[in-house]
Amino acid sequence: ARLYLVHIAGKDVPADAGLKTAEVGLDKTLRVEVESPEMADAIEALNVFCSIDFFRELPLSRAKELLLLAERRRVEANETIIAQHSEGHEFFVIVQGSVSVMRDGEYIKSYPSGDYFGETALVLNQPRTADVVARTNVELLTLARHAFLYVLRGTDIPRRLVRLAHARVARSWELFEQ
Repeated sequence: ARLYLVHIAGKDVPADAGLKTAEVGLDKTLRVEVESPEMADAIEALNVFCSIDFFRELPLSRAKELLLLAERRRVEANETIIAQHSEGHEFFVIVQGSVSVMRDGEYIKSYPSGDYFGETALVLNQPRTADVVARTNVELLTLARHAFLYVLRGTDIPRRLVRLAHARVARSWELFEQ
């Protein structure tokens, strides 16, 4: 009773099959109600973390730690998330929305959903190198400095992030883009 065939002509459906074809037209659009899984927020958070290359390398046993340590934050469009030269206390993953990175008032780049920022100040233990401003309303997952480093303990990921940070400071990526 809840199954509709789409993209098939009614004449091609056997009369005794008990199947219906979906009616055509926007006003006939079928809305299928689907209940969210019981742990939808946790599943979404893990999916977001798994979209980041270095988090994919972590053992499954760290998933619980990520879920316990991560916090959700909503930020309105045009709100500053990170101020250049401020002390770095958090790592950020964009769940929804996009942000702009500005250095000395000059636009550098944008980060969309699924991207991350804020790791450089944490692994180098230095002030923030740029402003990060919400381009749209943004939903973030954040990890405090100690939580971020705790989750990565026992791996070579912090060392690789330090190398990446130094490459960014040397502007190697800009040379590759040119």
